[in-house]
Amino acid sequence: MPNRGFGKVMRVVKEDDIGGKVTVEFFTTPTDGGTEEETFPSYQVKPMSPPTGHRCFFRHEGRWNAGRIRLIDDQEVQVIPVLRARERQTVPLADVFVRRLGGALSPVEVIKVGVLQEPHHARSRADFVEDSIRFRSASRGMVGLSSSRIKLHRHQVEVVSRVLRDPVQRYLLADEVGLGKTVEAGAILSQFLLDHPEARAEILLPPLLVEQWRTELREKFGLGEDRLTLSKQGSEWEPSESDFLIVDEAHNIAAHAFSDNDELTTLYQCLANASKEASRLLLLSATPLLHNEEAFLGLLHLLDPLLYPLDGLEDFKVRVDNRRGLAKRFQSFQPTSPDFVLKRHSGASGISELFPDDNRLGEYLGELNGLLESGAKPNRRKELVRLARVHISETYKLHRRVLRTRRNSPLATEFPVRGRENPTVLHDESQMDARLEEWLMEWLNLMAARKEDDRFDSYAEVTLLAILDRWDSAPIVLTRCIWAILTPDRSRQASLTEAEER
Repeated sequence: MPNRGFGKVMRVVKEDDIGGKVTVEFFTTPTDGGTEEETFPSYQVKPMSPPTGHRCFFRHEGRWNAGRIRLIDDQEVQVIPVLRARERQTVPLADVFVRRLGGALSPVEVIKVGVLQEPHHARSRADFVEDSIRFRSASRGMVGLSSSRIKLHRHQVEVVSRVLRDPVQRYLLADEVGLGKTVEAGAILSQFLLDHPEARAEILLPPLLVEQWRTELREKFGLGEDRLTLSKQGSEWEPSESDFLIVDEAHNIAAHAFSDNDELTTLYQCLANASKEASRLLLLSATPLLHNEEAFLGLLHLLDPLLYPLDGLEDFKVRVDNRRGLAKRFQSFQPTSPDFVLKRHSGASGISELFPDDNRLGEYLGELNGLLESGAKPNRRKELVRLARVHISETYKLHRRVLRTRRNSPLATEFPVRGRENPTVLHDESQMDARLEEWLMEWLNLMAARKEDDRFDSYAEVTLLAILDRWDSAPIVLTRCIWAILTPDRSRQASLTEAEER
């Protein structure tokens, strides 16, 4: 058969003296029902037998096997089974099958029936199978990632996995600029459309980004607009019927939540209503909003209108201020911080005083404080600091559905820097850091002794606390603080005050 290969003639229907119709059975998969029939004009069918050595599948003693044809004799075929080259088996012609050209042989079906493959086939597939397993593992089994034409990065896989594992898929993706929020959203969208073949999605975009999104969705994820609607942000926007709503540069609209302009406020309310109706919602924004509480609340209201009502702006500002207070202490509470810094944070007047009812955090900090006093188990101390930081970050977030990856995050260290040159790392070969830490330890002991003798200098105490708060940041401020300590002239106190304000 042209373009079909070998098949078995099942029926011949003679229509006139010129010719007739021939029904041919083609084999595709070694399973019951793994054949299909097609009918052709008789002049397109030619009698032919598979040559010696041609690969075949056959049924023997109730099971499928693979082999090669050795001899065809009338209604019987002599075959050589795979892995048993010295054996010969005679099988009825009706139980021997040769796969058609272009037929899709499903490896899953072959494995199910236990058909053995030839060794050289297994060897040639080994590298592909190994790469496929590694790739599937890297993409955590998410077909939306593994079927896309993108280079996977750890922080993107983490974000996509976090969203897709959540039964309530309503998130704000707030990665820093250039870390691939569009790719993350595209992978999530691709998986959603694969899982829900009848669903539709809408992407609300700034007008200048519509073509960019259209190109990336087509080239990286193979997504056309048959099930997608790409809409432009603006007063003329009207939501379409969709199951998944994605809003890029969402802060542009959220900034109008408290606007005095009725047209802009109407646009925000329209988005808020559409967000409530959508079963899934993704907001994308790389613009920091911690110093714009109104826009930040506007974004969170889209995600969860019950938890973040627009009439709760004043309470929300208080929560943001409290978060900033925690951030100041949190900054120097690091696994690599000196012991005297960790002692200050793990003690009764440290981080625990902010969360007096948090028993788990109290356990972490209590154990840490005990190990710091004894000087034992340095690795365990670092682990306790890490556990405490993770616990605080996850428990006291302003919102659990805000996912933000920073460029200095461990997950994003391998991501290429775009639009700028890679920073040059300068190494300090001096011993100043070690000497400074040794000096500060002596200073701490001296201050503690002076305090017990009621001769503690309050100005020195303020200075010391400023140093401890800024140990892991702002080298210029740290230098100013130390300079103020070493200078007996109290007129230098103005410099310290200025440094603290900065």
